Amino acid sequence: MKKLCIIFILMTSCYNSENNITLPFVTPKDCDTIIAEQSITMLRSIPIVYAINVKDSLNMNFKVKYKSSDYTDHGIPLNSHDSIKVFVDNTRIKFHTDEFDILSFPPPPPPLTIIQDSILDLNDETNPNDHDSLSINKYENKLLEKLEKRSKIHFKTFPVYVYNYGKEETIIQKPIAGDLFMLLEAKDKNEEWKPIEYLKQYSFLCGTGHEDYRLKPKHFIFSTVKRYEGNYKTKLRVKLMSFNKIYYSNTFEGHINYSQFDSEPIVNQTKSNFKYKDSIILIRKLNGLFLTE
Repeated sequence: MKKLCIIFILMTSCYNSENNITLPFVTPKDCDTIIAEQSITMLRSIPIVYAINVKDSLNMNFKVKYKSSDYTDHGIPLNSHDSIKVFVDNTRIKFHTDEFDILSFPPPPPPLTIIQDSILDLNDETNPNDHDSLSINKYENKLLEKLEKRSKIHFKTFPVYVYNYGKEETIIQKPIAGDLFMLLEAKDKNEEWKPIEYLKQYSFLCGTGHEDYRLKPKHFIFSTVKRYEGNYKTKLRVKLMSFNKIYYSNTFEGHINYSQFDSEPIVNQTKSNFKYKDSIILIRKLNGLFLTE
């Protein structure tokens, strides 16, 4: 019986011996298809926070219920102490997540133009605006169907844990668009760390109602990064920024295509997008692409 208990614990947890931390065991959602991302270009990072204040385990087949205590709208870190660590679990070789958010889908179409007769039939009780509502409802139904199908198509991913090892609650910054300031880096042939993903830069975002994450002591925020495939084996790490401070995860081995290091097209496009802005804004946007310190 004792041996069975030991085996069960090993199967349902990941132990980080370097930091004496047991990572929560996460059960991925059911899916129909698992895709291995093999890109020849640098892709945009869209980190998803799947759960906040996880302690021991998480089953992603059940909808996570967020609480008001998981967020704060103060806009600045309430606790100045440094108690954040980032872990990537590279032992879960069959882990997978859907890795998409609502920003990946187009907005609804504009209402259809209604051409009315010059003579209004007062006996007709049909509201012309009903046609617009029907158009939007039809689109929403199609979008829900598309979301349902898309949720069954998963990517191979690495589990990522943001941990508060302190004795007090700490605050993790949340972007206005997206869930985390987070991306993947890899070592190039010169053994230098370089980004292989970028964060999209926006010209304008409305921050009304924006909130940051409140992370309890000895609890985790759970996210993921894509498990890329390619012809170049190298070391990787996750880079996280919160309130202008950079945190790096443990290093782990993986495969990418070497062309994913090419950031020039992304930099040039960003320069073009903000060419009418002053130099201070442009520099800030370029730094934001790769969380440059």
